Amino acid sequence: MIKENGHTLENNMILKMDIEGAEWNSLKDISEETLLKFKYILIEYHFTKLNHKLYYKILKKIHKTHQVFYLHCCPFAKNINFGFNTICQAIEVSYIIRQGNNFITDDTIYPIANFSYGIHHSLDVNIFKLFDDYKI
Repeated sequence: MIKENGHTLENNMILKMDIEGAEWNSLKDISEETLLKFKYILIEYHFTKLNHKLYYKILKKIHKTHQVFYLHCCPFAKNINFGFNTICQAIEVSYIIRQGNNFITDDTIYPIANFSYGIHHSLDVNIFKLFDDYKI
C-alpha cells in the first residue's frame, strides 16, 4: 500500500490497524525498515490461544522500533488465559517511534502487569512474561 500510494519516501506516517485479528498476519512479514516509516502505530490486538508464538515475535519486533505510550483493554473484550495468567482478548495499543525521541530509562516491557479496565477486566498484560510462562 505504501508503494501504491506513492509514499515510499515518507518517514513520518501513522499506521492505524483495527482489523479484527488479521493484524497478526498483516504484521508477520513487515520489515524493520517499513516500521520505521511510521512515527505512530495504533493497533487493536486480538488474542486467542492459537498463535502465541506469532504474537510474541511480532510484539518483540514492534517493541524494538517503537515505545508504547498508551494502552487499554477494549470494553467489549473477554478475558482469556495463557497458562496461569489472564489477559484481555482485545487491547488497543498506541506506540511512538523510538528513533529521534528521548525516553526516561525504563526496562519495562509493555503492556505492563496488573493493568485493568473496570471491575470485570482485571488482568496481567505483561505480554512477554505471559508467553515466557506459557513455555512457547
